[in-house]
Amino acid sequence: MVLVGAALTAVAALTRIAPRLVRAAAVGGLLIFIRVLFGGLPVPAVDAERAPLIEDREVSAEVVALLAPLQGAQRIVVSSNGLRVAVDAPPNPALKVGDLIRLTLKARSTSPQSRERQRVRGIDAAASTRSVVITGGGSPLEALRARIGDDLERVIPAPAGGLAAAIFVGLRERVDERLADAFTTTGLGHVVALSGWNVAIAMAVADRLLRRQPGPRRRPLLFLIALLYGLFAGASPSVIRASFMAAAALAGASGGRPGSGAVALSHAALALLIIDPAIAYDAGFRLSALATAGLLAKSKEWSVRALNAGSRLPLQLRAPWLAIAEEVAVALAAQAATLGLVIASFGRVAIWSIPLTLAISPLVAPATGAAVIAIAAGEITRLTPALNAIAVIAAAPAAALFGAAAWIATAGSTLPLGGVTVAREATAFVGLILGIAGVALLLRTDHFKLPEPAEGDATSSNAQSQRRRALAGAVLIACTALLQGGRAAPAGELRIAVLDVGQGDAILVESRNVRMLIDGGPDPSRLSVELDRLIPAWDRRIDLVIATHPHEDHLAGLPRLADRYRVRSVAGAEQRGPGPAVASWEALLKSRGLPYATLTAGDRFDIGAAHVAVLWPDRTSLLSTPSNGGRSLNDRS
Repeated sequence: MVLVGAALTAVAALTRIAPRLVRAAAVGGLLIFIRVLFGGLPVPAVDAERAPLIEDREVSAEVVALLAPLQGAQRIVVSSNGLRVAVDAPPNPALKVGDLIRLTLKARSTSPQSRERQRVRGIDAAASTRSVVITGGGSPLEALRARIGDDLERVIPAPAGGLAAAIFVGLRERVDERLADAFTTTGLGHVVALSGWNVAIAMAVADRLLRRQPGPRRRPLLFLIALLYGLFAGASPSVIRASFMAAAALAGASGGRPGSGAVALSHAALALLIIDPAIAYDAGFRLSALATAGLLAKSKEWSVRALNAGSRLPLQLRAPWLAIAEEVAVALAAQAATLGLVIASFGRVAIWSIPLTLAISPLVAPATGAAVIAIAAGEITRLTPALNAIAVIAAAPAAALFGAAAWIATAGSTLPLGGVTVAREATAFVGLILGIAGVALLLRTDHFKLPEPAEGDATSSNAQSQRRRALAGAVLIACTALLQGGRAAPAGELRIAVLDVGQGDAILVESRNVRMLIDGGPDPSRLSVELDRLIPAWDRRIDLVIATHPHEDHLAGLPRLADRYRVRSVAGAEQRGPGPAVASWEALLKSRGLPYATLTAGDRFDIGAAHVAVLWPDRTSLLSTPSNGGRSLNDRS
């Protein structure tokens, strides 16, 4: 109580001598202080006594979160008997948040740094499992999110399709592991993680689309979009908070009063801090607040400046620049506000992070808009596969934008000195310096006045903008079509490609437009990346899939193949095996009604102009049950 009295006295004094902004900040700080004093600052604690109970026990659990995959394994967080456990699980069956599962957990050791991160996130222990059985489905919302992710990956080639699912709907587990490593190495990890930075830019796109709506109608629409976006992005507390703050600020700014957006943002942030002061530790909360503040401060001014700068460019570059100028300005305003925090929060300084971030930022806003069209195109291919080519053309802008983002991260990870890091203390210092520089840039006033268009200019400007965007879209579609066309096998030639899937094997054979895939490796995501590198998006078809034997490093990549490719027939030898991929593979064959043929020595068939002869196994070797717990399956392939 003494501390509260002292704080109230200090605020009373400030109300007489300090400017209004200082007084407002002091009052806000006092309210947060009172909340912490009486309610505490909750930080999840690890239940050290209960954690050993997970050792080698079969448990029933619920999937509460999906993490980025690692070496082909699904990384999930499950809740069981009050414990939250981070689990490394096999890639099959595919899991989603809300699934009820049964699994046997085996505790695994982690580094002290990992345990501290888990503690803050409320995770009690880490474990692994060799198999998972789904006993109940997840919520309809999670099923819808998974469907949206499938639609994006159906029409956008990998790895760009997985990146689109991560940025647009928060399915970070869809990102190819190698691409995720490239984003981390280059300091672009905040782009893949659905952070406050992404949310602020997405809400800015919504604000631009609603700019013609009057204020009374615009404000509830912004809050509705924020709610829907937060739900579709996984309904995590950080995303909901970021969406709420961005919507509050943009709705306030739509009132037209100077500074109303900043006031609304500060009120929203203050309310959230009073409700839960612990969110101050959440990087997503800080990113969303800063990114939204940057948009309020400079996005409109910098958009006008960017458009004006286009008139001074060479004629050949003018139209492409004017088509993306406003998106560049929006992204740069958010980036200027958050760059310092991003570098400090992610614990490293990648040498090329600043130029690469500035290169990738302008792509996020238009890619988010293009993803909406891609989702509709994905639904078309799901319902009417014959229209696949048209759907791929409609999704070409999204494929080009997300593909460009993936290329920037991948190319950036190969630059000299790209992997150089510095001590954590120096990283924080660099983040502080860049943060101060960004704030100074946003607060800089040079008496720039937004031009007021003359009568008739607005209509002409909108028409020109629409023509520029149409031209840019046509260029994107043409470039994407050329790149996709170059992936197809030359007509009339035999092409045999051994795919880089890590352990195990996957081999694509093509002849006279007939395709055969032998095995799928251990990682469904990696298999998709390798296939999409060779097969055009408008012709995702495999005529024959051969599963040589049901070991995980040969079969685990195949069960999800039919979600993205039209598989016409399946063949193999031994089908009995001990791994989790076997059950998923059998369920796929049954649900899709795919014709299956057993191949043994002496069988022959053609793939286009190529003649294929089966040398092993002989028919009698398949009569007995596999021995040695399935290890003898290699002798039956």
